[in-house]
Amino acid sequence: MISCRIVLEYRSERMAEAIFRSVESENSGYVEGKIEGKNLVFEISADKAMSLSHTINDLLACVKAAESSLEI
Repeated sequence: MISCRIVLEYRSERMAEAIFRSVESENSGYVEGKIEGKNLVFEISADKAMSLSHTINDLLACVKAAESSLEI
């Protein structure tokens, strides 16, 4: 099993929550996420490196789209 932890820091807890709410349903089942203050913390695990890479790329694309919609 291969795993990765991604921490994204935002200007405020409110912004972190807005981004989290935007991406949580998109990655349900593949990514464990939580809000820690101004940070979003994502834990991702996969059996293969390529699967992990695809999941990370999908998550970050969703985060980028959410940020763009909120004009971050």
